[in-house]
Amino acid sequence: MTSGQQVSFNVPVRDSYLAAILDLPTSSAIDKEYPVVITCHGFTSGKNGPSWLKISDCLTKRGIACVRFDFSGHYDSPGNVGDLTFAQGTEDLKAVVDHLDQFNQIDRTKIGLYGSSYATPITFRYIAEFNNVIVLALKAPRIDLCKAYRDRLGEKAIQAWRDTGVHVREKGDDSIKMSYEIYADAERHDIYETAKHIDIPTYIAHGTADQSCPFDQTEKLADIMGDNLTLDVFEGGDHGFTRPGDHNKVTSRSASFLAKYLLSDNNQ
Repeated sequence: MTSGQQVSFNVPVRDSYLAAILDLPTSSAIDKEYPVVITCHGFTSGKNGPSWLKISDCLTKRGIACVRFDFSGHYDSPGNVGDLTFAQGTEDLKAVVDHLDQFNQIDRTKIGLYGSSYATPITFRYIAEFNNVIVLALKAPRIDLCKAYRDRLGEKAIQAWRDTGVHVREKGDDSIKMSYEIYADAERHDIYETAKHIDIPTYIAHGTADQSCPFDQTEKLADIMGDNLTLDVFEGGDHGFTRPGDHNKVTSRSASFLAKYLLSDNNQ
């Protein structure tokens, strides 16, 4: 649970909506504007997962509001999970940011993003295109989605996916019909090129033993981003930071990094 007042709301997007929750700081005042962090969950995750509740609790205790939302097709937001391209996710994120105008307790000049895994290219694309986010924090980032699929499926399966338009992904007891547009959209945009346009303070926590999102891709990203990036390396850490203490460290350090810039009078 988060520590302050909660407001549930829907964000119009395309012909549908995104389910969202605004968590306000403890003892929030009606006439005060608060910095805000928007959380961007990973593929098949959602706004009410433990990671997002924990970061929201850390932020609201520091006097920072938090908006948690479900991307299209995820949990309380209508649509198909397997249709969520990075482009669609970026459109979703823009709709959420634009909707902040509806809340007089949000300081629109102090917006931060906190994302995980699949949300990484979405946050990068948004920041590169729009100039209203002042700080970014990420954990276990997905950098090169196309390479991940090529390595996992092989070229023949990729071609079959291209021909049929659908790849069935097994996740636990569920099957997800993945649109080929997910792959095609990722192929059209080079995240390393996009990273050259990310000039805000950025924090990334990544485990060197992450088998879902290779750490060496984050190292390449770090070379590109230079001093804008603070890379927090978890030696032997996995994708979910499941070792005792790791997840709490990621949450605490991410919240501290975000607060450093959002609570400062000087945004840069």
